[in-house]
Amino acid sequence: LYDKLYTSDAWHTAHDDVQKQRREDDCTLERVIAGLMFWSDSTHLTQFGHATVWPVYLFFGNLSKYKHASASSGLCHPVAFIPSLPESLGKFLNGLTKRKNHANLLAHCKRKLFHAIWGIMLDNEFIEAYRSGIVIACHDGVLRHVYPRIFTYSADYPEKYVKVEQFHSSIHRYICAGGQRR
Repeated sequence: LYDKLYTSDAWHTAHDDVQKQRREDDCTLERVIAGLMFWSDSTHLTQFGHATVWPVYLFFGNLSKYKHASASSGLCHPVAFIPSLPESLGKFLNGLTKRKNHANLLAHCKRKLFHAIWGIMLDNEFIEAYRSGIVIACHDGVLRHVYPRIFTYSADYPEKYVKVEQFHSSIHRYICAGGQRR
C-alpha cells in the first residue's frame, strides 16, 4: 500500500516514459510529470428540495497527502461541474411509453453526460500538453518541462454507476487518438 502517489510503481513508470520521449526543439529543461488526481462527489445542497451539484476536483499527486488533507491548504481545485439531467427528460420518456421505469436509459444518459464533460476537459490544449509537455516556472523559480499525467479518479456513491474501467480506457483511447473521437 502506497501513501504517496509519487512513490508508486505507476508514477515511476510514467516518469521513465517521459524521460524516454524524444526531445523536441533540443529542449534541455528538466522533464517532470504533474500527477493529476481527480475526485468527485455528488452533493445534496439543501436540507429540503432536490438541489444537487456534482463537482470534479483536482489534486496534484506531486504533493503529500498530508498537505491535501488540510482544508486551508488551497490544494483542492474545482475544475468542472457535471450538471444533473433535467427532470423534463424523465417526463419526456414517460410520454413516449407506458413503461415508467427508465433507470437504465437515464443511467446511460448520465454516463454519456459524464464522458462529454471529460471530452471538454481533455481538449486539444490538454492533449498537446500531455504529449509534448509545457514549460512552467515552478514554485522554486526553476523552469521545467512538465508533462501532465492522469493517475486517479476517485468517486463516491452516485458516481459508482459510471463505469470506471470504461472511463479509464476511453480517456486512454482519446489521448492516443490525439483528441479525435472514435
